[in-house]
Amino acid sequence: MNRAGKKMIEQWVTPIGEGIWQIELPQMESQTANVFLIEDETLTLIDSGPPYDNCLEVLHEGLRFLGYKWADIDLLILTHPHIDHIGGAAFLPDPPQVYAYQETMAEIGSYDQYIDRWMKLPHLLASEYPDLRGIFLSQLSLDWFEGFFPRGGSLQITRELVDEERISLGKRELEVIYTPGHSMKHVGLLLKQEKLFFSGDYMLQRGPALTRLMGDQVDAFVQSIKRVEQLDIDRVLPSHGHPFSFETGLQKVAELVSRQEEKLKRVLSDSPKTAIDLFIAYFGMKNASLERVGIEFTGVDTFIKHLLKDEMIKQEGLHYFLND
Repeated sequence: MNRAGKKMIEQWVTPIGEGIWQIELPQMESQTANVFLIEDETLTLIDSGPPYDNCLEVLHEGLRFLGYKWADIDLLILTHPHIDHIGGAAFLPDPPQVYAYQETMAEIGSYDQYIDRWMKLPHLLASEYPDLRGIFLSQLSLDWFEGFFPRGGSLQITRELVDEERISLGKRELEVIYTPGHSMKHVGLLLKQEKLFFSGDYMLQRGPALTRLMGDQVDAFVQSIKRVEQLDIDRVLPSHGHPFSFETGLQKVAELVSRQEEKLKRVLSDSPKTAIDLFIAYFGMKNASLERVGIEFTGVDTFIKHLLKDEMIKQEGLHYFLND
């Protein structure tokens, strides 16, 4: 590798602690996804990142920078079955042992069946919001989905985990913490010795997306807070973004649902609004790219439906109102 290439890889690899490394993978459209390497008797990788060529290249180069190759990985633990966490393993040859929460394999089915379910999202949204059908089913949107969810991968889970299970890596031990909500097959991994919590997408600086139409549940997300707040943790290692303090993580998850729902209720406080009005208020059109509207709207949809369920808002035709 030339000096410029080595410098680039150094920017993606960050030491977390002795023998613990974060490798930040370029995802799509300036987003990144983290995987974590733990050096022990069992060389362990937490998540495998997205399946895109640039991500796989950085993963390979990051491992090489640390003195390893993909074939050296003994164990891969998946925090949850989303494309940016499982995709890398689905497209890399000769995967190691792969652990994931119980029933993850049943949820995925074959890899292409899993992709087919995600590809239904634009059509599901179009049926829920017929006034936005032209946006969700535009060729631009459908082409984006095709690129974001590539077919042709293969993934097998070799062992399914249960809550509170402890995984010995040698000198270190990871405890499985079931944190449903953002995916109902979501786990965090607690490294007690260092008081580190690999949070997956449950704890993020920006707050995770919740996709009702793919099984995510707001109420389960809120319930998971009770479990997480009992843990003895110093730092959170999220799957997107930089590490942060546990106190910050707790605050983020505790405020997430109410913050998103209050945003929507404020928009409705002066007059009824349509779904696209709520979407624009949520993201701002400057921050929304037309091809991504389908995937981004799934988060707005989740909170709209939760507010309707709790009778905080009501719907008449295409318009939403605050419930008096």
